[in-house]
Amino acid sequence: MLPEEEQPAPDPVIGPELAAARTRLGLTVDQLADRTRIRPHVIEAVEVDDFSPCGGDFYARGHLRTLARVLGIDAAPLVASYDERYADAPVTPRRVFEAELGQGGALRGTRGGPNWSVLVAAVMALVLAWSVARLVTDSPVEVRDPLPSLTTTSGTTATGTKVPVVLTAAGGGAEVVVRDGANELVYKGTLAFGQVKVLPKVSQPVRVQSSDGSVQVSVGGVDHGALGATGRQAQDTFVAE
Repeated sequence: MLPEEEQPAPDPVIGPELAAARTRLGLTVDQLADRTRIRPHVIEAVEVDDFSPCGGDFYARGHLRTLARVLGIDAAPLVASYDERYADAPVTPRRVFEAELGQGGALRGTRGGPNWSVLVAAVMALVLAWSVARLVTDSPVEVRDPLPSLTTTSGTTATGTKVPVVLTAAGGGAEVVVRDGANELVYKGTLAFGQVKVLPKVSQPVRVQSSDGSVQVSVGGVDHGALGATGRQAQDTFVAE
């Protein structure tokens, strides 16, 4: 009989919702893994409600929140379902070690080999540091007031002229803040994957801040590309010449 931790979960309800959202967005498991930094085999297991590769409740909840954010769905019901059906499962260092190394099978036991308890403890410390870093990078964008004014090549401040601003979310769950030349809030909201937000008239200079730098920005008909690095907070100021 298989150990309890490796038995498939009966009647999966959490994973299918994640898989359906991924399919709607046209993402493969590998593409989703690139966006979430979660290994593909862990995502495949979660999509059938097999949370053993996560290594425990703390990591499983973190993976669920990250997947939901990128897929543009609400994480709260998923975490609630997890707590109701699967919570209080013991943390298994061996499974965490396997998940981080991307191994599907069990660790090979050898007599007189390396001290696995020390090695697993070191890996657990690295995993904990990585999880804390993810929580920091996934936090809402910090609105910094005010940003410096922007001047044109002639030396005059480029304020007052209104231009259209188009924001396109290349990732899911990006929290975006847009301010005009007077530092007035023009837009604040969350953009789902592929969503386009059009702001028809924004006074220059245009200030854009996002919790995910993959947001594409166009100001005055000029495409400026991604605001910054994917998965990291970014901000910039734009003016149409």
